[in-house]
Amino acid sequence: MLPGNIYARFFENAQTGLLLLEKATGRILEANAAFLHMAERPCAEVEGRSFWEPPLVANADAGAEIHKHLLAGGAISDVAFPLRSGDGRWLLPEVSGAPAGGVIQLEVRDATVREQARLADRMETHRALAARAAAEFRNLHRPLLATGELLLAAAGQVQPVTGELTRSGRPRGG
Repeated sequence: MLPGNIYARFFENAQTGLLLLEKATGRILEANAAFLHMAERPCAEVEGRSFWEPPLVANADAGAEIHKHLLAGGAISDVAFPLRSGDGRWLLPEVSGAPAGGVIQLEVRDATVREQARLADRMETHRALAARAAAEFRNLHRPLLATGELLLAAAGQVQPVTGELTRSGRPRGG
């Protein structure tokens, strides 16, 4: 069995926000450095407060519903849950967690990176669609140009046709 200080180091050094809440009250017992950094709050502002109520959360009713679900033994996974940072900005992290004995374990991940990746995927899809549309337009445009060139060649010296058709699409000699 591993010594307890390894678990403490794991908790503190995790890259995602980790919280231990008192099960009955939702009061924050411990918050790791990643959560404090994300929330832009010192430990003294976080520990001892209820995670489910303002000033940390935007909607106390939603917090109460999630807390009630966890108290009944349920778990949550990737729930978007608005939090207010120390500088007053609203964050929309994804929260996952479950009760474990007399505590609730929560993992709080910044959804910004995932959202940026989703937007980058959307932009790449739009770029690919635009490239495909341009290729299709070129494919349709080539036969039109070829037809125009054939008409010009077939017309020979006939003035009305050659005066109206050119490779650039503008009337010739005007």
